[in-house]
Amino acid sequence: MYDELDPIDLFFHSVIEFVESYTVFSNFKKMDEATKAKYVEKLTIMIVFATSPRKNYDISMDTIRLAVRDILDKKASELQDE
Repeated sequence: MYDELDPIDLFFHSVIEFVESYTVFSNFKKMDEATKAKYVEKLTIMIVFATSPRKNYDISMDTIRLAVRDILDKKASELQDE
């Protein structure tokens, strides 16, 4: 299944898996904006240190931060829909 994906797609797939495995989305939903921002920063730093996306994929930390926030917001909103 993943053989057809290019390295950048695989990287972002691994980011999604990491965020989903590390986060309790019901808790994330309850956080205020300042706490959410700190949590996003924590996850972003963990991903950057573990994967070196600038060096390996030419992906900036800002891009990772936006992706992490998008994943968190999307999954948290899915909880509301249920």
